[in-house]
Amino acid sequence: MVGDTSRALSAALGGGTASSAAIAILIATHHNALAVALYGALALALVAFCSYALKETATLTMAEIDEQIPDRTDSKMVCSSD
Repeated sequence: MVGDTSRALSAALGGGTASSAAIAILIATHHNALAVALYGALALALVAFCSYALKETATLTMAEIDEQIPDRTDSKMVCSSD
């Protein structure tokens, strides 16, 4: 149930935000469709870059993935009760 809620929320935020931004760009540029097309191209380029930068984990076990996560107990982050 949590996955369904998070999926619906992300779809609403992502889809609603993108269309609202496109409408705002269209209004700000006096109905210039090229500006909206450039916005879409930049968004697509960002998605392509992020997809390219991600590491493939399909062949790894969860234990191997956990080993690659850096330890977050840095001395600067640990709170003391002094």
